[in-house]
Amino acid sequence: MTYRTLGAFSHSNFRIFFIAAVLLLVSQSAPAQTSAFNYNGRLADNGTPVNGSFQFEFKLYGVPTGGASLATLTDINATVADGVFNLNLDFGGSVFDGNPRYLEIGVRPQGSANPYTTFTTRQLLTSVPYTIRSGRAATAEGLSCNGCVTDANVNSISGSKVTGPVASATNAASLGGQPAAAYILAGGSISATGLTLTGNGQIIAPRVENLTADPEVANASNRGRIYYNTASSELKMSNGSSWQVVGSNTTIINQTQPTRSPLQIATLAWWETNLPVTYEYVPPLSQASDMVFTGEHIFLAARSISGFSVRSLFRITPLNGQGEGIEFSGQLKGLAFDGRYVWSGTLSSTITRFDVSVTPQRFSGNFGMPFVSVPFGMMFDGEFVWTTWENGHVTKLARDGGVLCNITGFSNPKGIAFDGNDIWVANYGNNTVSRIERACETQPSVQNFSATNKPYGIAFDGTHLWVTLEESAATPGGLLKLNINDGSIIGNYGVGTKPHGLAFDGTNIWVANSGSNSVTKLRANSGVLVGTYAVGTSPEAVVFDGDHVWVSNKGTSASSVTRF
Repeated sequence: MTYRTLGAFSHSNFRIFFIAAVLLLVSQSAPAQTSAFNYNGRLADNGTPVNGSFQFEFKLYGVPTGGASLATLTDINATVADGVFNLNLDFGGSVFDGNPRYLEIGVRPQGSANPYTTFTTRQLLTSVPYTIRSGRAATAEGLSCNGCVTDANVNSISGSKVTGPVASATNAASLGGQPAAAYILAGGSISATGLTLTGNGQIIAPRVENLTADPEVANASNRGRIYYNTASSELKMSNGSSWQVVGSNTTIINQTQPTRSPLQIATLAWWETNLPVTYEYVPPLSQASDMVFTGEHIFLAARSISGFSVRSLFRITPLNGQGEGIEFSGQLKGLAFDGRYVWSGTLSSTITRFDVSVTPQRFSGNFGMPFVSVPFGMMFDGEFVWTTWENGHVTKLARDGGVLCNITGFSNPKGIAFDGNDIWVANYGNNTVSRIERACETQPSVQNFSATNKPYGIAFDGTHLWVTLEESAATPGGLLKLNINDGSIIGNYGVGTKPHGLAFDGTNIWVANSGSNSVTKLRANSGVLVGTYAVGTSPEAVVFDGDHVWVSNKGTSASSVTRF
């Protein structure tokens, strides 16, 4: 038996939970052999057997990681009683050809619209006494006989293995009722509806239209129609409902990014970045700092945006970097997203939130604090909103804005992060990081660990904690890698001057070096330097949207963002 642990993220209520499963593959007992086999499993939550209705998804692969699935069984409902369930699985016999096969399993509550949560490793399916394909069957493929194979034994045969004359009647039937001569090209061209092959074998496609604006409505009948927009210098294609810009790989680019859960963003291995693109915005932003990704847009907190009567929030479309200001109350500091609301602190000792689930998006309320201070870091842990305050407070808020915890005793806390169990805070004032018990309503446990010199930003990569060290304006800063179990320092890596914000992209750690106008990229598993790249003036925050890494550049008079 194999025990394994699966981490899952529920997008409906943003709770992180863990499931352990025991898997056992046994043979199917039946008078006649079929391709189905019996699968018994045990489902537990933190070691406790669960009860209820669940949906399972099973995928079959030929390799332990990566690759394409050979067969899939999905939306299989099962009742789990005291942790135990039993299913019959049938992938068909053709996929079991004697090569290794690996089973990948996903699970979710029955009726849930969330994606399946998938086990982190695949299970090798091993042989049992009565198998789908006998190991001895391979020897039958080498048999040689005369007259021992009849018509009833043959489904198809490769043409390259046929020798001798073929009856004309069979020939005509095999060629769609046409004589063989109709398929032999001696010269000239073959004409068919919508297709012309010239003498050199080129396919002549319909002429691409040159237009200054989209043709008629891109309805279903226009799906696949292509034209060149001479005004925007773009090649566009109809996807049946809108005109999309066609990418260099001839696929249609979606106008909105697909929604990804934080767990998917943090654990998937993304490709290497292209060269950075910097976007300058007019009207100019002032003091653009914190950023958050909502699954569709990047939201950027700016102290002000020219042309707006009140302080504003800035919204960016990841696909093309286009941005627009959204009127928002108060000077903003810190950003978090809870699945519906974008939260931010204001310089007037309040927390404010903005509803991004409605159109038009709108301000949704201010929530006062029981003290006067300036906010700095903000984070959502899947259920609650946490904020650090420069006067040494850390607060925990419910999604209705109610203050659940107001913890004191910190020293100018800056960045804040969640490791799945505890809250971590970078204390800029006394060179420590603090670990806070998430259930802080009654006398929370707070532990402090040394973090050398001026800890500033903090992030979690799924295994370790990373902390930027500002040190001084003239001295290159550092980047600490910490053990989350005991707070011990695993490594200290050189980056640029005054490192502030940082983010994990599933493979790499990105650090914004505010003093040297650059970002540093390191491998998370080894700390090896990948590269240092120039960006705008005074880079502050870093965020990953599942496709690109974004960096906010505060600037001196006008701000910008850089996309990698």
